[in-house]
Amino acid sequence: VSAWKIPVCPTAGGVDVHAAAGVPIVYGTADLALRHRAGVRAGQTVLVLGASGGVGTAAVQISKVLGARVVAVTSGANKVEYLKAIGADAVVDTAVAGGQKLHKQIAAVAPKGVNIVFDPVGGAALFESLKSVAWGAQYLVIGFAAGDIPKVPANLLLVKNTTLHGVFWGSYMQYRYKVLADSMSQVMNWLADGKITLQVSHRFPLDQLPSAMSALLNRQVKGKIIITMDDNSSTGSSSSSSSNDVGQRRQLQQQLISRL
Repeated sequence: VSAWKIPVCPTAGGVDVHAAAGVPIVYGTADLALRHRAGVRAGQTVLVLGASGGVGTAAVQISKVLGARVVAVTSGANKVEYLKAIGADAVVDTAVAGGQKLHKQIAAVAPKGVNIVFDPVGGAALFESLKSVAWGAQYLVIGFAAGDIPKVPANLLLVKNTTLHGVFWGSYMQYRYKVLADSMSQVMNWLADGKITLQVSHRFPLDQLPSAMSALLNRQVKGKIIITMDDNSSTGSSSSSSSNDVGQRRQLQQQLISRL
């Protein structure tokens, strides 16, 4: 059994232990990707795909702290409002695309192209986003939430002199621990100073894990879901399914497997 020892800043008032569990991986990933790998500078434009999810939310907030302009991509009016509220400068709503390609929607709000792409989605979004980059852009591969691992069109990297980065936060524990530790220290300082805020849309006790997965798969989550080890009532849009509902557990398991 291994455990993470996270440097928690004692001045980060108002952050409970449960919510703090949502900090390390998502904010750590976003910070390492944006500062350490892409070297985001003030005035640059950062495109964040899957922006209303946990790591997307972290990327939006950290990009703003670094002085960047943020173009966020999401789906649905409530998520558009959520992203505007946490600081996104422009939001692309794919739910109202009307058949328009994603790169056209991005071009409408970033006509000069984007300097950094933060991509936890993968799939077709990678191809569309590569068409939206400015010369010398940095493309950050964070994950494949869409379910499809795309083959990168190297010709697009060539013509725009684009650098492609793979970012796996956990591997820094083995290869660059000091970078990871310094990153977490910076994240916790931002949290203490109120420059970033934890966004938790749902909380579930452990015995309601199927309800938590249902909320995630039904795209009801903005920010993070927190699973607690107590019997506190859940918040947000949760279902009332019993933890003994084996059929629901198996159905959710199959849905998750199908997305791998």
